[in-house]
Amino acid sequence: MNITKPAIHRVQNLGLQMALLRSKDQLQGDVSTYIEWLQLQADAVEDDELALASSIGRSMRQLREKHDPEKWLREFHRQDTANDF
Repeated sequence: MNITKPAIHRVQNLGLQMALLRSKDQLQGDVSTYIEWLQLQADAVEDDELALASSIGRSMRQLREKHDPEKWLREFHRQDTANDF
């Protein structure tokens, strides 16, 4: 079976689109988790569990550093303002 050049191009475009969607889904999930962890970290500080708060903070940083900072801020702002009703 021969695959024509236009067919190969369409498959490559589809692969790229799927990768972009996976990346966007990962960013949205990570930002959602980050926002949840913000509250957990605040609760840990309030309960004087500073080691736990520090551990949560390190995990939060790891989530942030996985993504482009500009995209992260845009998604964080989008989700944070969506929760401010």
